[in-house]
Amino acid sequence: MPTPTPPGVPKTSNKNKPATVAGEKALSHLKQWHGEHDIAVGLSGGVDSSLTAALLVQAGWNVEGLTLWLMSGKGACCSDGLIDAAAICQQLNIIHHVVDSRSTFQKEIVNELVKGYEQGITPLPCSRCNRSVKFSEMINWANKNRNIKYIATGHYARIRSKYDQIYLSSLPGNGTYRNQLLRGIDRNKDQSYFLYDLDQELLGNILFPLGELTKEDTRKEANKLGLKTAEKAESQDLCLAEH
Repeated sequence: MPTPTPPGVPKTSNKNKPATVAGEKALSHLKQWHGEHDIAVGLSGGVDSSLTAALLVQAGWNVEGLTLWLMSGKGACCSDGLIDAAAICQQLNIIHHVVDSRSTFQKEIVNELVKGYEQGITPLPCSRCNRSVKFSEMINWANKNRNIKYIATGHYARIRSKYDQIYLSSLPGNGTYRNQLLRGIDRNKDQSYFLYDLDQELLGNILFPLGELTKEDTRKEANKLGLKTAEKAESQDLCLAEH
């Protein structure tokens, strides 16, 4: 019997196949994943995280949306992002969870940013936020509340698993049996710099389905799937500008 199409994704046909070679490769990789297929997708309400969720649904994963509420007000980290993330989950017919992380964000990012400037150093809030707030909060919440081990986001980066036998012989010294963070294929959108200090435990539980795509590929795939956020303007990462 043919495998049933996951809810929220059109039945497979030539019309609904991936629009790009990179999109087809990403979808194939997700279908061939060797581990568990339960995953929480970190949804910001933008096109990147939206396509990440859509690809996982299309690949047959059990997907749940997860949005961290980081600040009050409008913008990608606030009400606008929450509304668009909820709309994508409704379109894909998946559960959407909102986790109030405002106090953690204030303590770990805002307060530390101010303290850093007072001490005459230049903070890197996006990197600290990824490690101390976003990924840690999402993985801990998903594991504790939904018994979900893996999370995925729309970052343009790649992870080479320590279990990927094909690469082990080429890893020098302490690189053996370690997860590797790699740059995204699209060097104009590569975000590995802001993920550089994710530890081994985090890297072992994260998927970056868009790591092999360019931003242009992402737009094409989102339009092909008719995602509500396909033409949404790019985020400028200015979440602290008006805090």
